[in-house]
Amino acid sequence: MQYPSLFPGDLDTFILHGSRDGIGLDIDFQESDELSSNELDLITDAILQIERALGAGIGVGAGLWDTDRDTGIQVEEGADDDTIRFDTNGVERMVIDASGNVTKPNNTTFLAFADGTQLNLVVGGRRTINFQTEIFDIGGNFANPTFTAPVTGKYLFCVLVSLSTVDSAATSILTFLVTSNREYRGTICLPDSWANDDTGVMSINVIADMDAADTAIVQVQINGGANQADVNINTRFSACLIT
Repeated sequence: MQYPSLFPGDLDTFILHGSRDGIGLDIDFQESDELSSNELDLITDAILQIERALGAGIGVGAGLWDTDRDTGIQVEEGADDDTIRFDTNGVERMVIDASGNVTKPNNTTFLAFADGTQLNLVVGGRRTINFQTEIFDIGGNFANPTFTAPVTGKYLFCVLVSLSTVDSAATSILTFLVTSNREYRGTICLPDSWANDDTGVMSINVIADMDAADTAIVQVQINGGANQADVNINTRFSACLIT
């Protein structure tokens, strides 16, 4: 059986413990929920224990904190906002609101675009694409043209490569997401089927495993034709840590 171990003043947002499986979270405890007398006794005892530990009554701002109070869990920062906040090193890292929405504002995420100055790509070999315009870079882990994983985990990568003035005499265009662990090939463009020079668009979307300090870059290879393809401003590279 589980029972509440931390309550705000209005008793509708709390943290549960009591099972060997770890900590459970619940939101919006309803007054109409039926509790046995034994469960009520356990709730009362839990509240009294925490009141003694904190040296104050349970209410707005109640939480579980480390000694210097910069890492912990806070229940209800404002009156009856029914929100649980998780802090580490003095910074709010995750929030669970009353509707169950979970936000992680410091989660590793970036989005960058090409600026249109990478011109006349040389054919016949791989060329690394530059992404000079950062839209956002949470965590500061992207430095053109390379993303560096801050921690081991699974990362969602989304790549779109758009090349303009591609020579219709080119036989193929290949795109690659190259990581330290492996590489991923994207869609293939076949310009020799075109009647005239045109724009080729290729994409890669993949969940990739990365270790801390692993890197990722985007490359393109044009086979055949003239050195005239340009990387246009719609070309983009993004990633986020998902687990």
